[in-house]
Amino acid sequence: MHSDATCSWLDDAARDVARLVDDTEPALQRRLRPLVERIARMNGGDGLRDALLRPGSTPFVRIIDAAALDLGLAGDPRVASIGRATVMSYLYVRLQDDLVDEEALIDRASVYAMEVALAEHLRHLADAGVPAKFWRARSRVMARFAAFAAREVDERGAAEGAPAERHGDKFLPLAVPLLALASLAGRDALHDVLIDHVVHLGAALQVINDVLNAAEDRAAERTTPFLRWLGPLDAPDLGAFRAAVQAHPATDRALALARAQAGRAASLAAAHELARLAGLAGAVERLVDRTRPRLLGLQLGIQA
Repeated sequence: MHSDATCSWLDDAARDVARLVDDTEPALQRRLRPLVERIARMNGGDGLRDALLRPGSTPFVRIIDAAALDLGLAGDPRVASIGRATVMSYLYVRLQDDLVDEEALIDRASVYAMEVALAEHLRHLADAGVPAKFWRARSRVMARFAAFAAREVDERGAAEGAPAERHGDKFLPLAVPLLALASLAGRDALHDVLIDHVVHLGAALQVINDVLNAAEDRAAERTTPFLRWLGPLDAPDLGAFRAAVQAHPATDRALALARAQAGRAASLAAAHELARLAGLAGAVERLVDRTRPRLLGLQLGIQA
């Protein structure tokens, strides 16, 4: 996914993260540093900046710059503060996820490392001078995110769960920088549109991830809508399971849903003259078309 923005603030954001790790107390440092190192390696990344721009990463960097251009904020120094705030929010949410899903990686005291990342997130937002309406919208969005995240935990292993479309709520932190930019541009009326845009886009991305990570999710006993659609499969090993996923009608169902959700995100943005956001959503639609080749690559042990 590409936009014509430069992502110039990302270098400052990477330095923020390095300072956060290097300058904090040792008890926090030993909890933050492994997280940052894992993020820097994800999707084959070579450092934090590279990893955050990889095609398989959550696309918040390009979305921030695309929204800034759509909202007439290109070149506005406050955009950099919003971007830097969002990287800290990403650390915060990743720590949350690991605390819930990866008990072998982090301990309960990592909640205090989360607090440090959250504090930096809020500081950068304050530095941008976002108005009161944004803060109220942020509270509403993050409460909705937390409610869905808790629901997902409660539904693990259950025969039924939230519809796949609702899983876009897992991406709601991505709406926060968009709401901030809209408020800075004097366009608070776009808040609900941007929230819906992110939920549709997030649902598409989540379904793609669930298809590609089905084997790992099954092994870790992480229930997803896609695994529920698959049902029990007679697949004695990893290769057989991935081959069964390729041939199963649930995969067609999942990719059709992902394409429809990305299309809704694109249409919603275009209807409100947010052309670059619409373009990024269109790129997610094209990402759906690459999912089967990527799945085959995983099955064959090659990159697709």
